[in-house]
Amino acid sequence: ITALKRGAAPDGTIAPAALVRLGACLDDYADRIADFDSEEVIAIGTSAVRDAPNRDEVAALVDDRLGVDLRVLAGAHEAELSYFGARLAVRGDGPVVVLDIGGGSTELVRGDAAGPQTAVSLDAGGVRFTEQFLHDDPPSPAQIAALRDEVMGLVVPLGPILYRVAYQPLAKASILVLFIASMAVHYVLTGLGLVFFGGEGLRSAPFSDVSFKLGVLQISTQSLLVIVAISLAFITILAFVNRGRRPPPADPRRRG
Repeated sequence: ITALKRGAAPDGTIAPAALVRLGACLDDYADRIADFDSEEVIAIGTSAVRDAPNRDEVAALVDDRLGVDLRVLAGAHEAELSYFGARLAVRGDGPVVVLDIGGGSTELVRGDAAGPQTAVSLDAGGVRFTEQFLHDDPPSPAQIAALRDEVMGLVVPLGPILYRVAYQPLAKASILVLFIASMAVHYVLTGLGLVFFGGEGLRSAPFSDVSFKLGVLQISTQSLLVIVAISLAFITILAFVNRGRRPPPADPRRRG
């Protein structure tokens, strides 16, 4: 593992130390390839190389050590190849959603046995976010807050993406199927949250520490805020659904 993103500049330029690690790794690859007597060698670059202004240095290093041209994949193409690799471990021909979380990007792909149907690539990866936001160990609250803001900027646009990947193909399905798909989406998003934030969210400071007693019950202000927010969301959804309903036409035989 060369970790090309480690120590990269803000503009994505790959650090000299990372190029040294890459050179040593390629030398090892060259020896192993020689043992296999391969007919064809393919070198592929993904997110770290795709973002790097000095990607030509990487390509020159690959050419010098392996004697092949470096192919830099677009995000969508990377997502498709991730799908084909993950699909090998899946039994059956049914639809599958593959979530590939890497160091520099995250791919979300939906498809079936015939191949990928919808692919999305996000600039969200473990190394990318660590280098960009988490400079201390343990990270400071300000660093974690900045990371949360960045992830929220990626999560909010996920609505249309999730619809296109998970729900649009099931538009004519039964309510039960849609419910099952929604549960699957929920678990995927929960997993993403644990990957990006860990379990520390369970110990995050509350919005408000104020609480009061109602009889024998101890009620916190934060609980009330959550109940109010959920109620407002429910009322909004209900109003939106009712707006689309039209009253039945009046029976002309009842006039007069």
